[in-house]
Amino acid sequence: MERWLGVRVLITGGRGLIGTVLRDRLPFSVTPFDLPESDATDLTQLTTALEGHDALIHLAWNTQVEHYKSEQIHPPNLLMAYNAYNAAIGCGVRRVVVASSVHADEYASHTPGDGTMDPHRLPTPDSPYGASKCMAEALARMYATGAFWRWSASDLVA
Repeated sequence: MERWLGVRVLITGGRGLIGTVLRDRLPFSVTPFDLPESDATDLTQLTTALEGHDALIHLAWNTQVEHYKSEQIHPPNLLMAYNAYNAAIGCGVRRVVVASSVHADEYASHTPGDGTMDPHRLPTPDSPYGASKCMAEALARMYATGAFWRWSASDLVA
């Protein structure tokens, strides 16, 4: 446990369902970044909050507007993902964890025992929400390749 002393992690959506579980169980110093005090659509605000942290866990997503049954895409959700990656670059934070959804790739209809999902196959989202999550994953892969920015694939987990 001592090796985690001093590790600082910022969690966007840190007061949501998954964020609360992580905040209460991770052995790190966790900073939640949530509405109404904090807004991940504001790159400057997110970058300022991320300064001095060792990692970022991006969970923020407005599921009241956009979810698998809503048949809507809420563009600010993608802006939050884009800002999370850019804030990490701006602060030199090399560890980023991003949450996606089973709706991004037909996982909800996956039958156990019918084989391993192929990570090289193009995803097939089951809803506009799933497609939006695919876009957030695609942005993560773009940043992780290092081709567009200075990160390497081992620095970003999607």
